[in-house]
Amino acid sequence: TRHHKGGNIYDSAFLNSALNPVYHFIDSTWGYYPPAWKWNHHVRHHMHTNEDDTDPDLPATYPLIRMFQEQEKLWYHKFQTLYWPLLLPFSVARYPISNLFEHGGPPVFFAGWLALMFVLPAALHGVEGVLWCMLVLGLTGVNVTYKFAVSHAHADLARSPEHELKKGIKELTGDDFMRDQIEESIDWGGYWSTLIFGGINLQIEHHVAPALDPPLLALLAPEFRKLCDRHNVRYTAEPTFFLAVLKFHLRLWMSG
Repeated sequence: TRHHKGGNIYDSAFLNSALNPVYHFIDSTWGYYPPAWKWNHHVRHHMHTNEDDTDPDLPATYPLIRMFQEQEKLWYHKFQTLYWPLLLPFSVARYPISNLFEHGGPPVFFAGWLALMFVLPAALHGVEGVLWCMLVLGLTGVNVTYKFAVSHAHADLARSPEHELKKGIKELTGDDFMRDQIEESIDWGGYWSTLIFGGINLQIEHHVAPALDPPLLALLAPEFRKLCDRHNVRYTAEPTFFLAVLKFHLRLWMSG
């Protein structure tokens, strides 16, 4: 949300100036280097959601994971719904490495990550300290990646061949683009899930209004769903995260 709002999340200039360096350090050390996030997320993901040759999120997991019809099906994809969880513990550990070697992040942040996650725990607690840090990284990877993955992969998010043809020859209108943002995303949970997880559960409303504060997404969702129903726009939602995960794995099964 901070990046979607231009880097500032408070109305107070004092709070922004005091806390933005802290957020930048956290993002650059453990998360996605902000300049790279701006390009890969705002432009490539939000403008080209689920497009096989552009979106760096789920489409980029191929050939390990096959999600879309235009991707060639390989023999091992029939097992992808089973081996998917085994890939997740490494998902957030790759960010500091990608920041340095792929996104041009300053080496100081990578050095800080190594020091805080491995050198310091080893110095204070030996091998046990490093193992605990690796466990935290692994659990964080499972938690974060599942919450992102279910946002744009669901058994009901199948696209029509006619729509794919229009996208392929760049004939999408503004209305088509907005329909894409809605029909290529899902919602799960309600207000409390939004409050706890920062709005990641309401991807439909987030893709329509990315800079809106997360709690407002939960207030917007019921009326927005009625609007979609009125205009025959598919609105996919699950009452809980666990049902969203189930439909995500069903999509993996269907695609394999």
